[in-house]
Parts: sequence; C-alpha cells; structure tokens
Amino acid sequence: MIRTRVPRSGSPWRNRILAGVAVAAVVAVTAGCSASSNTTGSKGGSASSSSKTNYIVVSGPVSDPYFQPMKLGSDDAAKQFGINYQYSAATNYDNITSDYSKLLTEAIAKKPSGLVVWDSAPTVIDPLVKQATSEGIPVVMISSGLDTWQADGAITFVGEDHTVTGLAAGTAAAKTGVTHLLCVNNAASNPDLQQRCDGAETSMKKAGGTSVQIIIPASDVNSPSATTTAIQGYLSSHPDIDGVWTQSAAIGTDVTTAVQNLNEKGKIKVSTLGLTKEVLADVKNGTLASAIDGQQYLQGFYALEILNQYVKYGLYPTAPVLPGALAVDKDNIAQVEKIQSEYPGVRGGD
Repeated sequence: MIRTRVPRSGSPWRNRILAGVAVAAVVAVTAGCSASSNTTGSKGGSASSSSKTNYIVVSGPVSDPYFQPMKLGSDDAAKQFGINYQYSAATNYDNITSDYSKLLTEAIAKKPSGLVVWDSAPTVIDPLVKQATSEGIPVVMISSGLDTWQADGAITFVGEDHTVTGLAAGTAAAKTGVTHLLCVNNAASNPDLQQRCDGAETSMKKAGGTSVQIIIPASDVNSPSATTTAIQGYLSSHPDIDGVWTQSAAIGTDVTTAVQNLNEKGKIKVSTLGLTKEVLADVKNGTLASAIDGQQYLQGFYALEILNQYVKYGLYPTAPVLPGALAVDKDNIAQVEKIQSEYPGVRGGD
C-alpha cells in the first residue's frame, strides 16, 4: 500500500524536542485561508481591519493534520461571533521552538485584545505568556498548558488532559482484546507523552493487563525506516506484546509496517492518536484497531469563544475546559466517516 506520510509531530504537535538545523520560514495563516506570507486580520472569516477588537491565535502549523481541525474550529467561531482574529503559525517543526517564540513575541508587540497560546515548550513560552498577562493582554492556553496556565496568569486552559487521553487509549486497546500493550513515546523530553503512556498503563492494569513503554530516539523520529526497525526489533524480542499504541499518526504507519513485516497482522493490534483520512480508512479496514480523537475542533472553537466572552463581558470558565478524548473503532467508524464527509475537516486533517 502506498501511503502519504503526514508530519511526524506526535502531538501534537507538539513535540518540544523538534528543533532542526535549518531555520524554518515563519508564516502566518489567516483565518479562512490555508497559508499566507503575511498576518492579516479577519472578521467572521473575511479580511477586515475595521474592528478594534483583534485576537491572535498563536498555535501549531496547519501542515500537521492535528492542528487542521483546531484552526477550522477557530475559523468557525470567528464567523459565528463576528470575531476579528489572526491565526499565526510556523510552516513546520524544523525549528519550532525558536520560530514559535518569535511569533508569540511579535504577537505580544502588536498589543492585541487577546491571545490564544499553544504552550508547546514551557521553558520558552511561559515567560512570554507571563509578559503578555502582565501587560494586560488576556490569554487562553490551548492544547498544551494544563499544568502551567494558572501560574502564567492565563484566563483558562482549553485542550487535552494527557493522562485522560492515555486512559482512553488503554481502555480502547483493552476493549479490542489487548492484554499486553506497548506505548510508543516519540518525544521523551515532552512530559505530555509520558503522561499519556502512564494513563494507558493505568487503564491496562485496571483491565487486568499490562503496559510497557518504548522510547524512540530523537534522531530516529523523522526516519520511517529507523522507527520501523526499532519497533520491529522490540516486538521480536517481546512476543507477549499483543497491542501497540502510538502517539503520532505517522509513526502509527511505521508500527503497522513493522507488524506486517513480522507477519503478525491480526495478532498484534495497532492503535494511534489523531484522526486523518488515512487513519479513518485504516480503522475501517482493520489495519488499525482504534484511534483517539482529541477533538481539536472543539479546542479551537471554545478557546476563541471564551477569549471573546472574557474581553466583551468579563465572563469565563472558572476551571479548565477539557473537550476530552474519544475512541474511534469499528463500532463508531461509520458515524465518524459520515460526519467527516458532511463536515470536512471537523473530525480530522488531511
């Protein structure tokens, strides 16, 4: 099968270890458009600079399918509430930490009415968020930042409880009959991924099974052959493993390749995090036993809506908003595909 590889971000996107040797070109993505070389305002999805209320969402690259539903959610919130907003992102993960901090610094300098911030690297991003809030700029954290939003002075957090995501993954794996789960950690320096593996282990133990973790070296994360070899070698030496959960749709492809190379398809059940067209197709045909949907569309919609309500009315949730993690498997794949067909992009990226 010929597969189109998606950015190997994990979440997310989200892996704080991803810093390339080449400096990536930073682009701003306007609401309602896929990419642009300039950051421009938009109100309800149409270019406008007439509104004094201007929000900037500084989040992950839309080249990563994980962030495509998130941006779509923000676009839809802007249209529904007549919000003037900008989506600012780097093109990719090649130099994500420095690129992202530059984008956030530039956003703060514009003195917007509010910011939505992806806390992808706390040691770098947290000081900037504190700067923004100290200057009176309201901030809503999105996707990453559950453990830091209060200390940074943000209004609230909208996104993922990574332990809950892991719990959902472990429960889904046990449901398909997995008793010994391998959790793939493709970003050891990112505590979010460790939390997910810990959550998966808790669920597996509750179901009477076990869970272990394999860490993919940073040098191998962007190499399909290296990742496949590492997974294949581990499975060969641990024949008791009957399930694998990966935190990246791209690495999920490597895992299925490793399983096929071992002629273990059917015996070793593979699941992943994040929905793409390929993932949905693989769940439908049985190549993947399940997938976890972080509901990024809701994250993008709620974060911008909450920021707008705070600025306009002074109203905001007093606790984090956690859209939660939904398991997609053979029992509900038809419903998910139907929704994705009727509302493209809401349940997953390209």
